[in-house]
Amino acid sequence: MTLRSVAPPPNPFGEQETDNFQEAFDRGFYMVLERRRDNDQIVRMLYGGNNIDKARATFADIVRRRPRGRWTLQQRTQVLQKWPEACHDQS
Repeated sequence: MTLRSVAPPPNPFGEQETDNFQEAFDRGFYMVLERRRDNDQIVRMLYGGNNIDKARATFADIVRRRPRGRWTLQQRTQVLQKWPEACHDQS
């Protein structure tokens, strides 16, 4: 028996992106966000769209290029990834 790789089904809405944080949040898009070190406020959104693979690639690229930054990959309020891990822990 041979295993075949199956591609995910295409998104029926097509790939969508925005540079508007509120629109990305309201539509449930994946967002890559830069945060302030001192109070966790959002500085800017690097990606906002419905493509999780592009969001993960953007997150990985920015962490590699700017490892001293504070980054999150999230969908609305759900944080999927964060960098660095320790700085976001709530004790």
